[in-house]
Amino acid sequence: MKKFLLWAVALIPIPALAQTGSTVREDRIWNYTLIHSLNFEGTSTSTSPNPGFHFEGTEDVNGKTYMAFRDRHGEILALMRQEGNKVYTPVMYKDIWPENIVNEVGYDNLPDEALLYDFDAQPGETYYCTSYLSEITLVTVIESYKIEVNGEEYTVQRLEYDWQSGYQNQFTVVEGIGPSEGYLSMPLGSPLVTGLQTYLKIATVSDLYGNVVFSKDDYPTFNTDGIDSVTDSDSPVTYSNGSVVAEGMGIAVYDMAGKRVAQGHGSLSTASLQPGVYIVKAGASTLKITVK
Repeated sequence: MKKFLLWAVALIPIPALAQTGSTVREDRIWNYTLIHSLNFEGTSTSTSPNPGFHFEGTEDVNGKTYMAFRDRHGEILALMRQEGNKVYTPVMYKDIWPENIVNEVGYDNLPDEALLYDFDAQPGETYYCTSYLSEITLVTVIESYKIEVNGEEYTVQRLEYDWQSGYQNQFTVVEGIGPSEGYLSMPLGSPLVTGLQTYLKIATVSDLYGNVVFSKDDYPTFNTDGIDSVTDSDSPVTYSNGSVVAEGMGIAVYDMAGKRVAQGHGSLSTASLQPGVYIVKAGASTLKITVK
C-alpha cells in the first residue's frame, strides 16, 4: 500500500513563532528515518537518517498564501496553510477530486484547495482530505483526544479511509506533529515515492537549536479503557481459535505501543504473533485480544 504524507499551514503575516499547537510552524524541524526494504513482519532491513524538514517562506496560489514545507536541501515538498484547527493545501489538478464531488458541484466549481487535517472534527465525523493518499479521500474520525508534549497541548486523531475496493486503513495524526509515518507529497500532487518498500517514518521533532521536543516514543499508545476482550454479538469483528474475522473488511493488528504488526482482509491468523495483548481494528470497531 502506498502512503503519502502531507503537512500544513500559513498565517498572514507569518509570525516569528507560530501559536501553541500549530501544525505548521517555522520554529520546528522534522527529522525522519528513511526505511528501506520493509519485510512482512514490519522489520526494516536498513535505515538512514533523513533530517532537516522544515517550513520556510511562503508561496501565493489562487489568491491564498501558503507556507512552504522543505527538505534539508531547501526544495519545496508541500504547500500548506492553517486557519484555526484546519490545515489546507492547494489543489493543482482537479481530477484528484472524487467522482461524487465532481458530479455534485460540477468540474468548473471544484474547490482549489483541500483539507489536510481538521482537528475540530469529532469521532464519527467525516471530511475529505489529501493527507495520506495521492487523491482526495473521505476519512472518518475514529478517535480524538488530547495529549501534552513539552508543555503544549495537542489534539490526536485516529483517522480511517477506504483504499482499493473497500479495503480500510487507519492512521494517527497529532496536531503540531503530523502522521507518524508515510510519504511526503509534492505540491502539484506528484508523490515523492520510490516503491512500497521505502518510506519515511518520523524520528524526532526539534526546535531551531536542536533540542528534541517530540520523538516517536511520544506517540500515544491506544486507549484500551472500555475495550472488551470478547466482542458482543453486534460487532463485525470476532476473535477465536487464533483467527480474527471481520467479513469484507480490512483488519489491522497493533501491539500496545501502537505499532502495526499484522494486517489482512476478511480474516487474519494470529499464529505468527508473539504471546501478548494486541488491539485489533476493523472499520470503526476496536477489539482487544490476548494471544497465548
